[in-house]
Amino acid sequence: MSQEPLVTKPASGHWSDDYPELGRGPVSFEDCVSEEFYEKEREHVFKKSWLYVGRIEQLPEKGSYFTREFAFAETSVLLVRGKDDVVRAFHNICPHRGNKLVWKDDPFQETEGRAPVLFCRFHGWRYNLDGSLIAPTRKDLLLDFEADQCQVPKIQCEVWEGFIFINLNPKNTETVRDFLGELAHGIEGYPFAGPHQVYKFKAELQCNWKIFMDGFAESYHGPYLHAASFGNLSAAAKTALESPNPFTDALAYQLKGKHRMFSFAGEPSKKSDYSKPIECVMEAGATGPWNKRNNLGPMPAGLNPTRSPSYGFDSFQFFPNFVIIFGA
Repeated sequence: MSQEPLVTKPASGHWSDDYPELGRGPVSFEDCVSEEFYEKEREHVFKKSWLYVGRIEQLPEKGSYFTREFAFAETSVLLVRGKDDVVRAFHNICPHRGNKLVWKDDPFQETEGRAPVLFCRFHGWRYNLDGSLIAPTRKDLLLDFEADQCQVPKIQCEVWEGFIFINLNPKNTETVRDFLGELAHGIEGYPFAGPHQVYKFKAELQCNWKIFMDGFAESYHGPYLHAASFGNLSAAAKTALESPNPFTDALAYQLKGKHRMFSFAGEPSKKSDYSKPIECVMEAGATGPWNKRNNLGPMPAGLNPTRSPSYGFDSFQFFPNFVIIFGA
């Protein structure tokens, strides 16, 4: 990584001066409460953009699959690793009578597994992992049937740095890499493949999707909402309600087309009287390991764009549904 900063703060000290087009007036939330606006988002955002759906490690073998239930896009999506090792996406529907193709005990629950073929439990029709028909049942009932015209409906699917994306727009001509753009290019080469420890949780929030995404695009809330995480690290936090905590300030903001990121400052992580038991086990806190040592090799140039020694983490938000955070 070059030591030259990619981003510098405006002389005024206000990042908003770099993006005057955003304005400084009150922000309307009408687009977060209007049902009419949301219907337009469903049609023009989620049905026409590249959507993140999972990681390549979720399809470790030929025949591995998992499903995604996208109520907002009115479809169920099936991701499969074919016998040729190609990752493909399909609408999870049997083209014979429109029944859901892959499901287990509950057809409305997402599922995963491994199978040599795709089997429809309604009438027993079987399909190859590339979506082509193997054989229908009861051929004597099929009049003027052309088997080669019967395919599980495909969805555009591409893999970027091990992350799997789909695009529900059959007329789309833009690659996922071009869609993600400059911010994504700056983090290519990171060792996403691991090995990593992986933890998962699920939360359903009763809010418009933009409210959730915007929460990951500002650092104002850091010393207040996350006082238990960051507050005890610094003596400055004791007066956080009266003055900003210097270790929870934004180092950088970047807006590139539909996408954005911010770089977050953080006091060097260390053991303290306030360290939680899990932090003692992991020897790490909110801003990274207590003893930082980079065993991963050279890092991509897009990380820590200000090259700050007080770097805590970077938060990247790729429109519309992909957030990735790198800790120091």
